[in-house]
Amino acid sequence: MARIPDCDGVHGAPALVRLVHQVTALEFGPATRYDGGLLTIERHDAERLLAQPALAAVRLSLASPGDSVRLVKVLDAVEPRAKGAGGGGVFPGFVGPARSQGRGSTHVLRGMAVVAAGYLPRAQESLVDMSGPAAPLSPLGATHNLVVEFDPAPDARWEDVDEAVAVKSTETVDLTELAVGRVD
Repeated sequence: MARIPDCDGVHGAPALVRLVHQVTALEFGPATRYDGGLLTIERHDAERLLAQPALAAVRLSLASPGDSVRLVKVLDAVEPRAKGAGGGGVFPGFVGPARSQGRGSTHVLRGMAVVAAGYLPRAQESLVDMSGPAAPLSPLGATHNLVVEFDPAPDARWEDVDEAVAVKSTETVDLTELAVGRVD
């Protein structure tokens, strides 16, 4: 784990410190944990974190650099992180209260992304190749990705589906806490 200070603190506030956990491999397994570069995700932990009434189904898959995989209908990607002691949430004003940031500790799962993929009207979709000549054209071609595919609930409004996908993707901070241990 690398410890990267971002500032010296302002007016007596503690400095922001990023505790970077480099992900070099990703797999599904019996418990969510991080150990020496390997991030193991317990499928039910992740499905529980992503459950939302506006989504009828969520499917999880893994895609790592070099895999013969093309991700399609990519809508969003988030690098998982969680706040430790010292202040604020990870995405202030979006998945938590709007607060001043820039202090305390933030655990970062570097080299990993949670990728939302599916259909939304008027959304700008993209694709990502994980191998071959197009892989370097997207930063996601070089990350270990937890891919979240979704089906909208039959009676859900598109706005609710869009919000569910965006908010739940960023709420994967719980995944970081499960992997590196509950952060204080």
